[in-house]
Amino acid sequence: FGRADLGGTFVERMQELVQLVQTDRLAFSFISDAIVFGIFQGALVPSDAARRGASDASWRPVILAARLIPYYGLVLWFLTRPALPANTE
Repeated sequence: FGRADLGGTFVERMQELVQLVQTDRLAFSFISDAIVFGIFQGALVPSDAARRGASDASWRPVILAARLIPYYGLVLWFLTRPALPANTE
């Protein structure tokens, strides 16, 4: 993980990340925004899938990836989701 020339084990790097998030407001803001975005993404993708009729088992891996992988999962969902059903009214 990461650049080998910077040295340090994974545990040391995680400790540095925790220290950075605790002291830098921008890093804290980024991490908290990513968490909130991930929660909303995980909640909104299944409702969009149901609205588009993508509820069968063939869509389950794409929906799961879209719910659990922040940002990139949502891009995958946008690129592969089915079209909205035509309104018959």
